[in-house]
Amino acid sequence: MRYISLFICLVITGSIFSQEDKVSYFKTDKTFVYADNEPDSFYAIEIPGDSINLSEIQGAFKVDDYIIQFIKNPYSTEEYTNKMDSTKEIELLKSKMKWELDYIQDEVLKQKVKSNYNVFKNKLGKRFLLWEYKLPEMDYSDIDVQTIKNYFLTFIANRYVACISIPAFEDNDDISNFLHKISENIRVYGSEINLDALYYQVDAKDDEREIVYTDSLSHYEIEIPKWFNVINTNSNIVFGGTFPDIDNIKNAIIISPYKKETFDSSFSKFNNENVLKLKIGDKLGGGTVLLTKEIETPKSVNGVAYNIQVARGSSIYENICYTLDTGSHYLLVFFTSTPKTIKRNMNLLNDLVSRIKILN
Repeated sequence: MRYISLFICLVITGSIFSQEDKVSYFKTDKTFVYADNEPDSFYAIEIPGDSINLSEIQGAFKVDDYIIQFIKNPYSTEEYTNKMDSTKEIELLKSKMKWELDYIQDEVLKQKVKSNYNVFKNKLGKRFLLWEYKLPEMDYSDIDVQTIKNYFLTFIANRYVACISIPAFEDNDDISNFLHKISENIRVYGSEINLDALYYQVDAKDDEREIVYTDSLSHYEIEIPKWFNVINTNSNIVFGGTFPDIDNIKNAIIISPYKKETFDSSFSKFNNENVLKLKIGDKLGGGTVLLTKEIETPKSVNGVAYNIQVARGSSIYENICYTLDTGSHYLLVFFTSTPKTIKRNMNLLNDLVSRIKILN
């Protein structure tokens, strides 16, 4: 197995070849990546392709033989929140489809078009709406290549409905299959994307490598799974990321190192201050503790392991907390989920925690 080390201070030069405001795009050997880091967006799309060029169409790119446009539209909390069921999510995606179709039919073409749609989930459980409409036969004798269909892959990315649009110049299933393939490589983050980490993840995946986050100061490292979405934590020493979203809920994990001297070099004192002394009614992370329960300690953890349930507003959060002694620092590993997602993400959490290694 080959590895790339991802150190705590990263600077990429020349990898991201364009960045406008908070929208970035870059090319690896085999993949084009579009990343939207604007507030309340936070998503990245990986598209297989050998060549990438700007298209004559504003906001569109030519990736190999495909012309690809990225679009997003906000939605209101009356339309959908992630506390609603999947029916409401599908209704929202279909409403954006209807709006686009109405515009095409009523304002652009002035006639009805044939359309079709399909709702599906990718392998990680993310829901998508794939739809297309067929253009009517018209006289475009002055155009060499004519668009026959337009395809749209839509999904929810935090507070937006995001869309990938591709025109088809032949009537076959190539673009539909291509968009299904792309859906497996769409990341929706719970916070601001760490673009450096994203670049290394995509580049490593191209060559079937793994990347390792190394904190040599705190004496630990963690091999980053391909599914893990690394976020900016606004700290040079705190590592964090979010899990693939389930019904538009992104569970998160933060690994925070602490100097041993702060706790008189007592691991027991550290464990007590951060975990063991918590009781029902205490304040934690802007919420109120409802329950603390000791759980099984993973093999990679040499400290304590607890489930801490917290109420914040009208929501309840399930938190898994682990502590580690690295020799030079103490680590607090804090995983936050909802009652709906914790069971479905425990295997991923166990996988991630098992990759933590204390350095000699």
